Amino acid sequence: MTDIDAVVAWVDGNDPRHVEKRKKYRQATRDHAEATRNTRFDQSGEIYFCVASILKYAPFVRKIWIITDDQRPMLIDEFARAGLCSPDKIEIVDHKTILSGYEQFLPTFNSLVVESAMHRIPGLADKFIYFNDDFFLNRPQKAEDWFTDAGPVLRTQLLPTRSSKFKTKLRAFLRRATFRPPNTKPSFGRNQEAAAARFGLHDQYWAIGHHAHPVRKKTLQDYYNEHPDLLEAQLQYRFRSVFQVLPVSLANHIEIVRFGVKPIEYEKPAYVKPTSEDRLTNFLENIRAENTLCGCIQSLDEAPEDVRKIVVSAMCDKLSSALPPKVKAFLSNSDFSAHQDVSA
Repeated sequence: MTDIDAVVAWVDGNDPRHVEKRKKYRQATRDHAEATRNTRFDQSGEIYFCVASILKYAPFVRKIWIITDDQRPMLIDEFARAGLCSPDKIEIVDHKTILSGYEQFLPTFNSLVVESAMHRIPGLADKFIYFNDDFFLNRPQKAEDWFTDAGPVLRTQLLPTRSSKFKTKLRAFLRRATFRPPNTKPSFGRNQEAAAARFGLHDQYWAIGHHAHPVRKKTLQDYYNEHPDLLEAQLQYRFRSVFQVLPVSLANHIEIVRFGVKPIEYEKPAYVKPTSEDRLTNFLENIRAENTLCGCIQSLDEAPEDVRKIVVSAMCDKLSSALPPKVKAFLSNSDFSAHQDVSA
């Protein structure tokens, strides 16, 4: 088995410099409100759970690349200082590096732009696992859980597109009949459907969830080289747009349609959105029993403080052996409830 890396996209949306940049470019553009919500940028230290889970459960990972916007997680070096990894195990990569030659699209506040350029990390292994910073590994892994000789191990399911559903068609008709503009709200599903459409799939698509994803660098690299228009189109949006494709979904559809990779049965992640407290019990049971391969803590910044403390405590207990003492203290004692409003 060749080298496998991990790539994590991260931003500190509470950084005053980042807040000011977002204000400036939001005022200069006309983006859908869903693309500029604070929760897309706020963080509550989830990056440390992500990194700790990789160190604990995926020792085969060669290097962890964290993509940032002129920032650095303030306690990231504690993993090496605590002897949990070598000093060169974790490396920070700036947006300027992956968008070299495309500086006209900087700054960007769009995860789909970052994902479209992540294959351009200098020194990145051809096989890598992509994480949002709120994803984590939930149980011990082996390299074959992610890549085999047949290609990446794709956990996906074939679903009907929203545009093929009668309800969606009716809503579109009523919008036209009442002279309202089309719905341009970006969404995880619609950006996946856009990727499928590039391969002639309009009624169904290979859907993914909120979990880590195996990607081959060469798959994206070759496709963008063949379709430079797509890469430019992806990069032009400073905030997420309904007119973009989800790059991981694009890679999956290339693997399935072009290279004949056979998806395996879809496995739901251990998932919690702390604003939905009814999911909390199932999430806690799942991470303790290690029932699933991956997990996701979505929008922890929006959780009530008591719920946040429950989630953080459970994750600190779960990953205790891979979390530096300073990181555990920081996560346990910090108050992430105050966030700056950049909606004006």
